[in-house]
Amino acid sequence: MGYYFFGGGKIMLNKYTLTLFFATLHTVAADTSAHAPAFVTNKTTRDRTGCLLCGYMKAKAVAMMLDLPFLLTPFENTQKLTLYKTEKHCPKNHKSAFSQVIQINRIADIARIKKHGIPNLTCKPILFRVHPAFRPPGNDCSMVKEAMRKLISLRNVTITAPKKYGYLSVAVHVRTGKGYDSPRTTAANTRHFPKATYYAKQIKHLATKLTPEKLYVYIYTDDPNPAKIVKDIQRLVTASNVSFDCRKSGNRHNKNVIEDLLAMADADYFIRGASSYSYLAQFLGSHKEVLDLNSGHFAPATS
Repeated sequence: MGYYFFGGGKIMLNKYTLTLFFATLHTVAADTSAHAPAFVTNKTTRDRTGCLLCGYMKAKAVAMMLDLPFLLTPFENTQKLTLYKTEKHCPKNHKSAFSQVIQINRIADIARIKKHGIPNLTCKPILFRVHPAFRPPGNDCSMVKEAMRKLISLRNVTITAPKKYGYLSVAVHVRTGKGYDSPRTTAANTRHFPKATYYAKQIKHLATKLTPEKLYVYIYTDDPNPAKIVKDIQRLVTASNVSFDCRKSGNRHNKNVIEDLLAMADADYFIRGASSYSYLAQFLGSHKEVLDLNSGHFAPATS
């Protein structure tokens, strides 16, 4: 099912009426001498920064697929980023600025737009709004990777991973469900919240593989008590070439969000779960190796 928005109303269309709808609009547009432009923007939700940044990235990819200009709809933490000043912003009043707001939820929506053309009823432009859950073909956003590395960066500040002289840096992203996530979210997304045994196996894999190199393992988390996470993982890792560290105080889910993202991207090695935030850190980075639930170095223990 898809949603099409007209002014203050919303119409739900099934796959049959949607095809007819596009065909009808295409006919109308073909008879119109002045073809109004269209734009692509990212849809904002009440989700976390990682999900919304991934949604922004996907919307940029859609704009490239459709060869349309992109307009940024700002969300939390974007004010810190280069993209906030670089991108043109989407008008807040959609009703006055656009003739229609059409939501893109899936790749089939892109295919229909390419097949039938951009619908046009007035001289005002149309806005295509991309949902954060949209998945590009093969979930591939590589077409915008270099642009994202420049745009998802702090203005006038370079963030690097914490380093220790003589050590390789290993970033480990851990979500425990504390701070932001509800018990329902934690229960429904177990791959986002692996246990200490999961991380310990991956750290031991790297420690063995990279011996005699020494590893500086830094734990990134939204948990208010990073030291406890370090303790839980450290007791399972007996390798002598591994040193652990974390933020000592002031850690919480809505602090250092962008700084930690960019620091994780800068590490030599990266160990992560399945969250959008950690995926984005991998996407932005140039890690020597990324270990995740699908890396195949171990049985993916999530309990």
